[in-house]
Amino acid sequence: MEMETRLSAAELLANRGRAKVASRNDDLKNLIGTKQDAEEKTALDPRPLENSDTGNIISTWKQELQSLPEISNFMLRVEQSIKEDLQLYAKKQGVTAETLIQAMWLVVKGDSKMLETVLVDAQIHHKRRARAAELKNLITRAEKIV
Repeated sequence: MEMETRLSAAELLANRGRAKVASRNDDLKNLIGTKQDAEEKTALDPRPLENSDTGNIISTWKQELQSLPEISNFMLRVEQSIKEDLQLYAKKQGVTAETLIQAMWLVVKGDSKMLETVLVDAQIHHKRRARAAELKNLITRAEKIV
């Protein structure tokens, strides 16, 4: 009777065949690329860079960033079904839910009739939320008594 030789899990792990991974190079020039790479990238960009040296590229990026609106964090709580609809629609359109809401606000605030309609609907949703919060509070307090 031949006895099977079993390898331990550690031996199997150590002896497994793996492809060699190239060593990592974190050089900034590799991150930005060569002058030719920069020229190819700027050929696609409608705002080409004048010079592809690192300092000039970074200062150009900083200038462009300063010209863009500042983004701030803002927690938004919405009804679950609305959240799912909003996220699905935004994903299908290739935008984020945040940018979709932002664009909606910019459109609505410019139309006083639409803004009034939205406000009436918002007040209905607000009353429902207030009632839900009140019920949760009552349930919690009642359960402590019982």
